[in-house]
Amino acid sequence: MIIRKKTFRCLELCLILCFLSLWLLPSFSIPCLTLCIGGIGGIVGYMLFPTRAFLQRWLVGTAFYASVLLLPMLTARTQAFPIELSLITLAFSMLLSSLVLCLLQLLASCGRNLLLCLVRFTAAVLFFFPPLLFWAYGLHTHALLSADTVLVILQTYPVEALQYLKDTLTPLHSGLLVVLLCLLYATASWFSRNCADTCPPPKRRYTALYLLLVCVLLPHTSNNLYVTVVNDTSEALKTQETFLQAAPTRQARLKELSQETRPGLFVLVIGESENRLHMSAYGYERDTTPWLRAKAADDDCLLFTNAYANYVSTAQALSYALTEKNQYMDLSLQDAATLPETARAAGIRTIMRSNQGKFGLYSTAVTAIEDECDDALWLHPQQFSNRGQERLNFRVEDGDIVKELKSIPIASTDRTLLILHLNGSHNPYPCRYPEDFHPFGTATITDQYDNTVAYNDKIMNQIYESVRWFPNFQCLIYLSDHSEGIDHGIMHDSNSYLPEMTYIPFYILASPAFRSAHQDQWATLASHRSAYFTNDLLYDLICSLMGIQTGHMLPENDIARPEYDARPERFRTEHGKLAITPPAVAEPQGGQASFALAP
Repeated sequence: MIIRKKTFRCLELCLILCFLSLWLLPSFSIPCLTLCIGGIGGIVGYMLFPTRAFLQRWLVGTAFYASVLLLPMLTARTQAFPIELSLITLAFSMLLSSLVLCLLQLLASCGRNLLLCLVRFTAAVLFFFPPLLFWAYGLHTHALLSADTVLVILQTYPVEALQYLKDTLTPLHSGLLVVLLCLLYATASWFSRNCADTCPPPKRRYTALYLLLVCVLLPHTSNNLYVTVVNDTSEALKTQETFLQAAPTRQARLKELSQETRPGLFVLVIGESENRLHMSAYGYERDTTPWLRAKAADDDCLLFTNAYANYVSTAQALSYALTEKNQYMDLSLQDAATLPETARAAGIRTIMRSNQGKFGLYSTAVTAIEDECDDALWLHPQQFSNRGQERLNFRVEDGDIVKELKSIPIASTDRTLLILHLNGSHNPYPCRYPEDFHPFGTATITDQYDNTVAYNDKIMNQIYESVRWFPNFQCLIYLSDHSEGIDHGIMHDSNSYLPEMTYIPFYILASPAFRSAHQDQWATLASHRSAYFTNDLLYDLICSLMGIQTGHMLPENDIARPEYDARPERFRTEHGKLAITPPAVAEPQGGQASFALAP
């Protein structure tokens, strides 16, 4: 065949052109040139196996891999991919399809025994699995799979994953999953079938040259959508590991910290997924927070009206909130001292009680930070069920935290920081409050969510009434890690970001002794009640209230100081990627949202 005779020369020419382009164009990611790279791979593959069956499979494989570029049409955040990313992903799809097909053809030429057929089928399944995963996630959540999503999956313990599926998997989604699995089986079977019966395998030198060509070309399509997700996930995991390893260095830097801090008990309560637009203390039409609404009128309570989350997932939000790291200073996370490290260096005893489980397959900065406390206890470390229950279920109520407070010893001479991490309004909502507690009914997702907010208000009342009688109580700070997109039928997901997911509650309750001893600071806080605040500035606030001076904090980031920079335009979220968007004046309406799905 004439094509076969010319293959060797064409391969040599392609290699020469590629190396010449690499020399002349150091940036080999120019979109049009990258697209040509993918075309070269497909053409050369066809030259090695010049059959119609090969061409059909190459086109199908390319189209299937490139089809993820259509996913933004399904997502809550409708936006097109950048043209460069789209072209690079298309080029990668062409190259990878050609490479996999050639390998399958070489396997087919070795014979037709059962083992080889199984190997070819397995290879085809693995080839089609990544785009199928993108589509399954997109159809289920109306969001695009990203490194944030992969991290959430890796950091989720098994029972929480079951809880999420139980809460979100509908018959429609189950049917779509079955259809996708059948499509995977049918496509992989067809793709791996021997289509080179009439085409003898190419000579070894052709195959070797082709593999060399692909090795030269593939690295220059590495900025595609698939590899970007893998690289971003790997980079995030490395950052977490580096953070854990850097703890001794951070602690050594804090050794010279002054221990002349304010005496007494300071309490930090971290809420979960609470949306201030669904709190009557912030004007919601349903009276979901009667205790806080009444308390906000007292002199010992400051209710802040413009607080926002720095990120819309727990691990990322708290990795900033509980460390020196914030969106407004140039400091790597690994070098950022944690709140427990700083408090301990200042001679303050740290106690932590969490009503959440430890994170799953991979440890996170949040787990490491909380574990640094002198006395740390997860009430549900491995399972998701009420304390004392022998059977596994999804019901976890924050009443467990209130009961645990009775067993925490606090001496009047102690300088103590008590951190309480609630389960709050985390889905599934009906499992966050007692079965006989549903003041707003259970007919809709909005009703169930409002029940969690009402129960959280009751729990905070009980927590405050407990700690205010502890010896030398000073103040209590409450804020949520992030909010929930409940009015749009969405939970919290960076891939489906909505400004509503950042609208968090934030308030401070102080004892008469604290307000009397620190009148100027309390007056400054009162003057900033309507100022913008993101919860990555929590570290600065806690240190300021406890009288800790690290020498690294900036006064413009401390809401308890007159120098606080309250300009709305400077505040960011999603770790600096997006500007803060305040809620519309008319929100919320408290409608009955239908539940779209997000993790």
